[in-house]
Amino acid sequence: MFPLGGGARSPEGEPDGGNLAATARGCQGCRDTVGMVSSCGGLGVAPTLGAMKRCSKCGREYPSTVEHFPPRKSATSGLSSWCRPCHRAASTQWAATHPEQRRGSTRRWRLAHLERKRAAVQQWDRSHPERRREIGRRWELEHREGRRVATRRWKAAHPEQNRGASRRYYEAHREQVQASSRRWRAAHPGRAQTSHRHWRADHPETVRAQRAQRRAGIAGSRVSAQEWTDRIGEFQGLCAYCARPAKMSMEHITPLSRGGPHTIDNVVPACQRCNCSKNGRTLLEWLIARPLNLHRGHRG
Repeated sequence: MFPLGGGARSPEGEPDGGNLAATARGCQGCRDTVGMVSSCGGLGVAPTLGAMKRCSKCGREYPSTVEHFPPRKSATSGLSSWCRPCHRAASTQWAATHPEQRRGSTRRWRLAHLERKRAAVQQWDRSHPERRREIGRRWELEHREGRRVATRRWKAAHPEQNRGASRRYYEAHREQVQASSRRWRAAHPGRAQTSHRHWRADHPETVRAQRAQRRAGIAGSRVSAQEWTDRIGEFQGLCAYCARPAKMSMEHITPLSRGGPHTIDNVVPACQRCNCSKNGRTLLEWLIARPLNLHRGHRG
């Protein structure tokens, strides 16, 4: 040992500049150790070159470094008495026997380090795309019912976003969606019919618009459900001919059979009796035949 402050010397007796620079960064024990090149790393205890340390848990010997023993300031050597494998095994066992406490601890850490956690997850996903997809598929299979419940709850809480997402997906995958629907209907005919009846009962205006569109049979001309709803609103829900409230039907001012277009400008809401009374006649022909129809309701 050299006196305190003497520093390390070369075999020729001259001060070793490299060792002096290294030991100057260490503690007093590092500076007093002959030939010590690395400092103590801030532990305050001078390590011994080539020293081995025995784990008090498993009895195995490892180099006395922080790579093999976690730091522990309260220990004389500055290192834990358990090796890192024993620490990991004990932590895994504790987590298995205390799941609630483990989840709570994990949640608290994630809340305190949101950005760090998000960045780590994104980095891992980019580095392991195949494993990420496999984990996702496995999770979906294990939590299928819970996933469906969560999806239904989200759709009920965000109807507009859901409709927009559904439209975008359909436009981007039209052929796949239609093929999947055909396969499902073929495999579940009873459920398909029941579902279709329920949908028609819940969307009467859309059904009427689709029926009129099929009747029109004119390429490029259509009346959307939204346009038809707005058209009914223009007449305040009343029949365009007798001005009475009733269940509205789509009436073409110039009948389709007479070459009238199936466009929003050629349709008006009409009660069933006015629509049937007008039938295939133009508006002028109908008014001439029934001059009192608009003023006397349906008594003329």
